[in-house]
Amino acid sequence: MTDINDTPPLLIIFCAMSAMTFIIAAIGWIFSAGFEEGEGKSLRFTIWKAQLLNFVAIMIFSVFVTMHDSMFYQVDANIIGEIVAMTVILIGFAFHCIRNKKNIFVGLWKSFKSMVMVVLMSLGGWGFSIVFYWSIGILLVSGLGTHRVDELMIVPPFVTGLVWNVPIIWAYFYYKNKNTDAELASKKLHNLLWPVLLAYIVMIIPLFIQHVTQSESWQEWQHSKPPISKI
Repeated sequence: MTDINDTPPLLIIFCAMSAMTFIIAAIGWIFSAGFEEGEGKSLRFTIWKAQLLNFVAIMIFSVFVTMHDSMFYQVDANIIGEIVAMTVILIGFAFHCIRNKKNIFVGLWKSFKSMVMVVLMSLGGWGFSIVFYWSIGILLVSGLGTHRVDELMIVPPFVTGLVWNVPIIWAYFYYKNKNTDAELASKKLHNLLWPVLLAYIVMIIPLFIQHVTQSESWQEWQHSKPPISKI
């Protein structure tokens, strides 16, 4: 397996939370469409709203971690990027509220509660995934022996990734034939699985970056001397 110890921890956390947010948001939209007919929010809107909330949560987490390291470990604090990103999002949100004649502070409070819910649900999803991952690993090792551990390492993450599809498929068929939102009723199953594909892609990003940075060509480029310029 590829070692990701050299990949920035914040990037790993962001990709992990973003991947699970795709799954949680898709499941949440199906349940919402099943319970609240005519709510009017599309799957795409729900997915990207959840991703934006996840991004803001990661930025806030990064600010707290940076300030903590600065106070306790005397590390230089640089949170300009996070502050700029959150300021831009806040300004965009304020314009959205003004345009739709909504109270900004009420909207912020609702968005904060939604952000907390997205984070908690994503952490819960990862908690289940980790327990399932280790359960599959233990069953394989106990059944086939430790001498085949290297051959079996690909099975637990592969099966766990497939299981991410199960709640979406179950919710789809459960609500499909009920009195549901018109958009859900008109969708085919494959139209609801693209968030899972994006979740897989996001999870691959840290591994891909690690693979590139550890490649010989990258190492040679990093340590190569700049060409001598002719005058």
